[in-house]
Amino acid sequence: MKQDNPELVRAKELGLLIQSIPEFIFQRTKSKIRVVVAGARGKRTIISMIVYALRRQKMPFDYALTSKLDSLPNMVHFSYEARIALIEGDEHITSALDKRFQLEFYRPHIAILTNLSWSSATGHNSLESYLSTYQFFSTSIEREGKLIYFEDDSTVSSLAKEIRSDITAIPYGKHPVVERDGMSFLHTRYGDFQVKIPNGFFLINMNAARLACRQLGVKDADFYMAMSEYSLSL
Repeated sequence: MKQDNPELVRAKELGLLIQSIPEFIFQRTKSKIRVVVAGARGKRTIISMIVYALRRQKMPFDYALTSKLDSLPNMVHFSYEARIALIEGDEHITSALDKRFQLEFYRPHIAILTNLSWSSATGHNSLESYLSTYQFFSTSIEREGKLIYFEDDSTVSSLAKEIRSDITAIPYGKHPVVERDGMSFLHTRYGDFQVKIPNGFFLINMNAARLACRQLGVKDADFYMAMSEYSLSL
């Protein structure tokens, strides 16, 4: 939206409250446990896995996405009863009126940081500006919050080492699997769970989703069962 947008100009004249999309999302989820998935790739897959696991446990949730998931009817859903809010973190500039980056607003209780990959298309004119946004994001986590981060990305790992002492940093990597009789199984302390694995990214993203769901009250065994059903339906 441009500064001279007629609706925007009229709203200013009337003295109406004007909020950017990330501001609105935060205000609607202030009383909820905010789970924000951020990074250059894997966000939608991780959110999709969390959605599947929460639904299987019949745990209601709200969500705000930047693109549509096949498993959800809309990109945004807010309710009064859900205590969980899933947010797809966007690293781009908020609006023509507010040059802050969208990640600066969400203040997650549980943050997932996948990997970092700077380009000018993100709206950051330098690598330093890009990294600064994610540094701010990691420090904006609520007190006693959790940062679930991809340990094989050196830049992400460096950010995780600099977080406040009250935030718990939880690394994740590729989940172990075993091959048997031509089939693939997640190798876990609860037994082996068959999965159809499109590629290694599935195992990485699934581990991030598992750790987030654990913080939300989903037991690992229940999560693995859900992922077995999820992956076999791909």
